This record gives sequence, C-alpha cells and structure tokens, in this order.
Amino acid sequence: MALIDRIERIQQSPPSTRRMILIVSVTLIMAAIISIWMAQLKYELREDAAAPSLADGFGSVWKKIKEQKPNFSQ
Repeated sequence: MALIDRIERIQQSPPSTRRMILIVSVTLIMAAIISIWMAQLKYELREDAAAPSLADGFGSVWKKIKEQKPNFSQ
C-alpha cells in the first residue's frame, strides 16, 4: 500500500512538483535504457571484430563453387 499512498501524495502535489518528478523519472529511465543499449552495442561490436567479415565468407563460398562446378565451356 505504500506505493499507492505515494502515488496519491504525488497526485495531490502542485503541478510544478509533478512536472519535476516526471522530468527526473523520464531522465533516469532513459539513462538506464541508453546505458544498457550502449553496453550491448559494445559487446556486439567486440563479437563482430572476432568474426570474419561477410565479404570473406562470400569469397570462400565463391571459391568452393568454382572448384565444384563442372566446366561448361567445353
């Protein structure tokens, strides 16, 4: 019930106080979301650096196709 009481107390406060609580809440939540996103992005970039590039993958596939295809020019 403490949460409901706190919400009711905020509802009874002046609009300037409610606006300040809103701004602080949104700022903190967005900071948390951006921090999580940046940490995830940093982790993904680290994984991508270790993985071979897409162009290298296509090169090896093309090489295998050229080795295994029959010679159509004859």
